[in-house]
Amino acid sequence: MGSYEIVQSLSQPLFIAYVCIEVIILAVLLSLLYYQEMKHVLIYLLISSITASFTVIAAKAVSGMIQLSISSFSQFDKPVFYAMLIVLVVTALIQIKFVNLAMKSYDATVVVPVNFVIFTLSAILAGIIFYKEFYGMNGLRITMFVFGCVLSFMGVYFIAVGRTDTSATQKQDVEPHHVVSDYIPSWMLANVNIGQVQPIGHVEHLKDTDGDGDQVPILHADVLETIEEQTEESDRQDGTETDGLSVSSMDMLVDRDKPGFDSKNNYGATN
Repeated sequence: MGSYEIVQSLSQPLFIAYVCIEVIILAVLLSLLYYQEMKHVLIYLLISSITASFTVIAAKAVSGMIQLSISSFSQFDKPVFYAMLIVLVVTALIQIKFVNLAMKSYDATVVVPVNFVIFTLSAILAGIIFYKEFYGMNGLRITMFVFGCVLSFMGVYFIAVGRTDTSATQKQDVEPHHVVSDYIPSWMLANVNIGQVQPIGHVEHLKDTDGDGDQVPILHADVLETIEEQTEESDRQDGTETDGLSVSSMDMLVDRDKPGFDSKNNYGATN
């Protein structure tokens, strides 16, 4: 399209009505965003897509006039060329701004597919109204075009869903990272496997029996009986007797949960 055809398309009543509707929608969206402070991803992307529809129109008009100028039909002396160039630059900057605002507040797996769908629909509608792209097409071609758009939207949707699930799984499987000093070479470091601290069995390690927070290793009575029997049998074989220190040490290991046991008195007597 040359400058004459572009001026004719700009002045058609259908396009003027389209521009008025788009401007009203933009005013409402900007009011919701800045006055009502409704910072939603759909508001950002609708503003971006509506302005992008004008970007598409201006880009195609500018590229067409440049192509005609290269073909010995200069369009650089036409005011409409520079008007469309200004529209192209301004709407592209607005589009980038609101897409970036959406990317700051929302994840890319949400912004990218929604923006793709809305931008595609807006560009198709602008092309139909301004360039009359569907004029002269039969029903089969229009149906196949719409079917291709639906397939494209479904593909983007499933890609976004897959990326969301994968990212969630990766976040669950990520192991905690260790902060390593820059002064320590990596070959001097080793991974430490931390085993089970609490033993399994009848031994209760560091059982807190007093309210003051003292923790004393204690054994159950059945374990102590086994130790006493082994000690007596060893003494009989060696011909020695168990000293008082061993007995006192055994008394310290008695299960203090039994009735009548006073931890402080017994420890005082033992010491």
